Amino acid sequence: MGLFDLFKKHDAKKVLWIVGCLIVLASLGCSGSLSRDKAKSIIQESRDFAPQKIKFVLTAQELQDGATKGYWQYRTIASGFGGTATMFSLTSVGMKVFRLDDEDHQVLAFTGGDISVTTREAIPKKIIEVTGIADGAVGQNGTSKVVEFVWQLDLKTLPTDVSEFLPNP
Repeated sequence: MGLFDLFKKHDAKKVLWIVGCLIVLASLGCSGSLSRDKAKSIIQESRDFAPQKIKFVLTAQELQDGATKGYWQYRTIASGFGGTATMFSLTSVGMKVFRLDDEDHQVLAFTGGDISVTTREAIPKKIIEVTGIADGAVGQNGTSKVVEFVWQLDLKTLPTDVSEFLPNP
């Protein structure tokens, strides 16, 4: 599991997260001291920080906002046992930006079920600020540091209005 797999569900109100990353300096050929700029560079070049396709689990508000912007459409269908089902499908505009797990570009979600979309393109991440560096445990090959930093998705590769309704973890 990668560092960013921890953030599958996003709080739409939060734009930035502070996360910790353990950097083993000896394996990277670094000395015992580490500047914030060097830490930022090491993290941004790491495999876990590489661009990746992002899955957004939609809240009711995001579902409505995305439909208003023309990325998808949905309708509630009455079903048995007192529950409801929602038929969700991407529009032609939405299919250019997102994909569903279903190849037909539509999905049926029952009461309490999640509806999610995944970006077609890998989205880069950027470090906003390194907020702290502390000594970590001594690793197998020497000294390590724990780095705290603030990051966010770089949504510039998506249409501008997408960032108006989808969260940035």
